Amino acid sequence: MRSVLRALVVGIVVVVGFVPGLLGGGSNAGVAAQAAAEGLPMPGEPWDLVFMTDSTGWGVAGAYAERAEAALGVEVRVHDLTQGGLRAVRMLERLDQVAVAEQFAAAEIIVVFGNPEGSGVQLPEPDIGTCVSTSSYVRQPPAASQAADWAAYREVLGSAFERIWELRDGKPTVFRAVDMYSPVLGPWEAGGVLAECTREWVMMSDQIRAAAEAHGVVMVSIFDALNGPKHDRDLVELGWVLSDGEHLNADGVEAAADALADAGFEPVGSSPAR
Repeated sequence: MRSVLRALVVGIVVVVGFVPGLLGGGSNAGVAAQAAAEGLPMPGEPWDLVFMTDSTGWGVAGAYAERAEAALGVEVRVHDLTQGGLRAVRMLERLDQVAVAEQFAAAEIIVVFGNPEGSGVQLPEPDIGTCVSTSSYVRQPPAASQAADWAAYREVLGSAFERIWELRDGKPTVFRAVDMYSPVLGPWEAGGVLAECTREWVMMSDQIRAAAEAHGVVMVSIFDALNGPKHDRDLVELGWVLSDGEHLNADGVEAAADALADAGFEPVGSSPAR
């Protein structure tokens, strides 16, 4: 796959928490003992949010933490590990770094993302990389890929999910995976590749969903939430994108955080694959 795929953003979000009301409103010894037994924080104790995505997640961690605090009634401390161009393979490597692993193991809320660059996907040429440019030049549309072409990416994502489950060590975990919004519908249309690039964006999203479902993760589609269920909502026209034409501004960040919060905080104890 061409190196331009480094610019791809395929969001994978993992959220760790509890069902509202599970701990109840009190702080008696019985409730505290249940919290300890369940692997949940004691009532009133702060929670930690680890947010590891590429630059499309800039600003979202703080906005999402505010929503978590409102929903859960506790302080949420943010550990923002966003990294521009973060690949899924690099994300997996970072999960084995001691300092990073410790943060994931201790966090009640975890957000992760990694793009498919370097994962070994075998896509027909021209591939989805032709869709990432913010330029409006007329170009050859991407060839239609099949799910089998993305198998290596699903495997890397699955390995990352399982490593996170391992670090969580059975603690109740609200696990979310997200895909990528597209800020370039206008350039796609001007370049004559709107239908084909939308098709490949959906295909990429489908691979994240498949990997998530196979490993006990609930997928939240940021592509659906921001670009609309028909994927025809132009984020630039909405005024949700910065002047660089790629990254979300404050309004876009709020919309992404809302989409994550709308998924709720239902916990899962472990991956079905374990």
